[in-house]
Amino acid sequence: MGITINSLTVGLDERDLDVDQRQAVRTAIDHLAEVCKLLDGLKPR
Repeated sequence: MGITINSLTVGLDERDLDVDQRQAVRTAIDHLAEVCKLLDGLKPR
């Protein structure tokens, strides 16, 4: 699985993870995507 957030691509082979780890990774990625959206919305000083 390749994930791209703001042109940052992360490769991850979910076959190496158990179900709980997969869910944790997906949750972390969702949170990271939210942070990136918030950062994009900030105006430089």
